[in-house]
Amino acid sequence: MLKPFSRYWFISMLVEIPGSLPEEKPLSEAKSVVGIDVGINQLVAISDGSFVENIRVTTNPRTARRLAIRQRSANRKQKGSSNKRKAFEKLTRTNYKLTQKRDGYNWQAASKIVKTADAVGREDLNIKNMVKRAKPKHDGNGGYRKNGASAKSSLNRVILDCAWADLFKKVSWLAVKAGKPVIAVDPKYSSQGKPQVWAYRQIES
Repeated sequence: MLKPFSRYWFISMLVEIPGSLPEEKPLSEAKSVVGIDVGINQLVAISDGSFVENIRVTTNPRTARRLAIRQRSANRKQKGSSNKRKAFEKLTRTNYKLTQKRDGYNWQAASKIVKTADAVGREDLNIKNMVKRAKPKHDGNGGYRKNGASAKSSLNRVILDCAWADLFKKVSWLAVKAGKPVIAVDPKYSSQGKPQVWAYRQIES
């Protein structure tokens, strides 16, 4: 099916591929385990001592400034005008390209992680709760105290830009294709030690 999207055309099709996915190897047969710890300074810290850089697709200063300028420009155009439509089409194309860039980068990161060992341990993060807005704090006099909402909003934007959930899905899919198990462990205190240690503990339990 062909579908236009801001001057892009996409073809969607269903292809039947012969064969089946390999069976997942038992954890007892895993000769090596890699633990990963996601973050915002580095996208992923891997237990072998390596890192995956966080390129901040939409929140790096240069790109964030360009997006803000284009958003303001589009908003200022006359409502219903062709200029406004063209401005938003341009903004949409920019966002699409950035999304594709993030998608490709996360595939590369996931591939690096899965190829590192026979099993992968990751934190079982509740990302939805992590990016909730800061709760207002009443001062008791009908007003509000500072609650760090501005800093929290900036942090939330960076977390969403990292797309941890998307990265975890890609890691899981590549692991399934390779017949390797992925263990989601309790994130409590996991960042205080080596990710590989708590991955092994989860396997042993």
